[in-house]
Amino acid sequence: YNIAGSYSIFYLSFLYKFIGGIMKRINYDELILFMLLVILNLLMIVLIESDEIQNFINGHMLIFFKISVIILVLFSICQFPKIFTIPSRIYITNKFFPLIFFVIIFLLYFAYADDKDEVISDSFNDILFITENIDNYEGDMLYFKGFIYQDKENPAQLYLAREMLTCCQYDSRIIKIPLINMDETINEETWIIVYGKVINDDGLKLKVACYEKCSEPNDRFLKEH
Repeated sequence: YNIAGSYSIFYLSFLYKFIGGIMKRINYDELILFMLLVILNLLMIVLIESDEIQNFINGHMLIFFKISVIILVLFSICQFPKIFTIPSRIYITNKFFPLIFFVIIFLLYFAYADDKDEVISDSFNDILFITENIDNYEGDMLYFKGFIYQDKENPAQLYLAREMLTCCQYDSRIIKIPLINMDETINEETWIIVYGKVINDDGLKLKVACYEKCSEPNDRFLKEH
């Protein structure tokens, strides 16, 4: 019993000294930065996997976001060995590299004029082109402004619709887009702006990310180009 007790005390003492030695060698500033990078990586991966990132950036910009995740993973790997370095009294500017990187990414986003215009404009103006080239738009996040429309043959399905003129008001026709994820009840003829993901399912459908009510535009008719 005394021998077993002596060994236990020896191992506990050794473990205490070992852990204490590691704790003394830990650079807590670098540890905090490493943990922040890991958490940021996990959040970004969750956004991609859950498809929630589409609520914040245009579909064409998703590739840049994925590249940023890869770069942050590399930052995290390079950061890990620094946890066991001696704390420096010198101000370490490379801690700002992740922040600088994201500033560059956002600047690229705002400089990406084609995608930005596509997002902030009413895509109903290009509805014919979009439907003809639906494969090129699948997965994109677009804005559409129109009114709620219900088809008598399928009253359970809500549509976002606009009237299109070929020549004059007498030859107008309804252009409608089936809305997915539209659980709320909205009165027919209510004008709304919908932000959603383009789905190619036997034609154009829109998976609604968010919407807001709006007033009827001065010119409610689309012109056929």
